[in-house]
Amino acid sequence: MGHMDQPLINEEREEIAMDRFESIANKYLQNAVEFGSKIIHEPDGNIPPDFLINGKIAVEVRRLDENYPEKSNSKFISVEGVDINIQKTIIKELNQFKTKYSNETFYIGITLNHSFRLYQEFPKEFRAALCDFLDKREIDVSNIVKIGDDVELEFYKRNTDKGKVFTLGGISNDASGGLDIGVYTKEINNFIRAKNQKINNYKHKYREWWLLLVDTIGFRLDVREIIEVKKGLCNLERFSRLIVINYDSSYYFSFDKQV
Repeated sequence: MGHMDQPLINEEREEIAMDRFESIANKYLQNAVEFGSKIIHEPDGNIPPDFLINGKIAVEVRRLDENYPEKSNSKFISVEGVDINIQKTIIKELNQFKTKYSNETFYIGITLNHSFRLYQEFPKEFRAALCDFLDKREIDVSNIVKIGDDVELEFYKRNTDKGKVFTLGGISNDASGGLDIGVYTKEINNFIRAKNQKINNYKHKYREWWLLLVDTIGFRLDVREIIEVKKGLCNLERFSRLIVINYDSSYYFSFDKQV
């Protein structure tokens, strides 16, 4: 091979079919990179990278989806300013709901008024609000239920029927979008680490690597929330750029490696 960035590519090699998310990524790349750029799918066969741009930039692709572990409800989410006893109470109640109650699963984001204090009847009222939601839900993207003036529950339908009915997405003391930000930050960081492991044996072949994620979570973050997500991202390690695109191949946001 001789030099980095000059892979020996067999132009007669058998074409490897793109999966759905590679097709979405390919459409984005064709429109986003400089006109006349050469984009090759699976340049080295069925190993990383998924795409190669002009023989220099290696691109790995993955869908950005919801991959909370099955036992996520038993793990405390670190939320500054939220009493640990409130977290324990909420998680205990969420764990009472098994899949037998519903064929659907949901993320739940909880916003507490800054003056909220745990009181004796709260667990009962919280459980009743969850039951009421399951009994009366008419949900497409999100739904909001309030408990008095101090507690707001926001539900998002998950793209799976596995696991417990409710997965805690986040708790905040104000309407700061903690659920949206927390889900995106955690999932993106998971995929950054996983993809770095995947390319470890191939990273020497190309000088630059990009990670391209196709968003299927669909919370539609605003500009302020995207800035907060970027603040929570881990080191990109071998990747120089992270790009997140929408399901229709349009640009969502990106993040370049901090040097």
